[in-house]
Amino acid sequence: MTTTDNKILTSAIETYRRYAGQPTLSDIESCRQDSNDEIVHLTPYFSTMDLVKLEDLTYTRSFTYSLKTRQLLFTSNVTPISKNIVRRLASPDGKYVALVTKETKGEQELQYAQIWHDEHLIFGYEVSDSKISPHGKILPKNDYASFFEWSPDSRRLVFTAEEKRKPLKSYFTADKLDEIGEPASVYRENWGEQMEAFETSVVCIFDLDTKKVQLIENQPNDLYIGQSSWTTNPDELIFVAFRLEPYRLGLIYCENRPSALFKCNWRNNEWKQLTDFDQLCRLFPRHLPKTDNEFVYVQTDIYRAHAQCKRLVLFNTETKQEKILIDRVDNVTYSNADPFRAEWDTQFKGLYMSPPRLGYSSDGRYLLLPSYYVVHEMFLNVVDYRTPFRLYVFDLKSLSKKVKDPNDWYLITEHEFKTEEKNRIEWNVDRFFS
Repeated sequence: MTTTDNKILTSAIETYRRYAGQPTLSDIESCRQDSNDEIVHLTPYFSTMDLVKLEDLTYTRSFTYSLKTRQLLFTSNVTPISKNIVRRLASPDGKYVALVTKETKGEQELQYAQIWHDEHLIFGYEVSDSKISPHGKILPKNDYASFFEWSPDSRRLVFTAEEKRKPLKSYFTADKLDEIGEPASVYRENWGEQMEAFETSVVCIFDLDTKKVQLIENQPNDLYIGQSSWTTNPDELIFVAFRLEPYRLGLIYCENRPSALFKCNWRNNEWKQLTDFDQLCRLFPRHLPKTDNEFVYVQTDIYRAHAQCKRLVLFNTETKQEKILIDRVDNVTYSNADPFRAEWDTQFKGLYMSPPRLGYSSDGRYLLLPSYYVVHEMFLNVVDYRTPFRLYVFDLKSLSKKVKDPNDWYLITEHEFKTEEKNRIEWNVDRFFS
């Protein structure tokens, strides 16, 4: 190998190391210190790669921000996240943390669920303990097949888990014959496509007032509950359900399979089907924070393109009436030749991504939605270390107008954050924290 070849190879390796080590934002938690104050706590989670161990790493650091003075008050050190953590979520008021960890003992993988209040462990149990736990293993994070969410009042936690099963013990390790579970060789159908851990799901509620875990009964056996949203009533939730038959493949990458919406009262174990399994796929319900019996969700047509343009629909649970807030955008007309400037950037291309869980403004009037093609721009700009952000806001009060104003969608910010400009950015985000 020549000297020139060595230089090229060395340069390629260094380039790969440099960009492979760039962290990616994988999740974020936010909460206010008090409902009336102006202090916000943000805890982002980042993923990166350890090229020495050849494994993925996750770490976090916390930020405390003052909305009143618009100053960053505190930044914590980087804290690595253990791979044994299955779930972790802070409550909306910031006082509680729900934590699920795992560890392997012999042939078994055990899970432990914990509830922390400040620095005190106030409740915990082993998932395999049949005296306390009515469920099996708590499912890991997945946007389509599991959820782990605190109620808005921070008093209850809803989550999905596997059905309760006997642990897999062989004939030679079991003390009693009734301890022998299903053989490990028995096939259990799962969702496939990087979702092999998801087979069945049951919905559970942890009540902070009673310190008990309750299994919501009467769940339809032929359906898989994959998404949820708390309503303004602390006893009710909205669920998205998928059919288990005739096939399971095509959930994580296919937002074009039939699904239905359900409303559930977890105290009374009452399930009410809101929509049919028709020619529509319904995903990502987000209940309006200040309005009873109404929520928005994302809607697509089944059996069409996997990453098709979506509709944003307002649903009333009392009347079961639907109203399209944002329709599909099938074609975009470009009035200028250059596709990376001016009018091309300001046109709304349609809704392609899911609405964030905390996407409502504090008064419940505004809904923040991300735009899919911004992700494409972020990818293009990695090489020059620029990250553009573009946010569109839909005014929910315009629904009362008889004539809909086409300008209800408007661009509130368009900025490319550069290193030399980071200290003089002016961006009013106060009202967009919910």
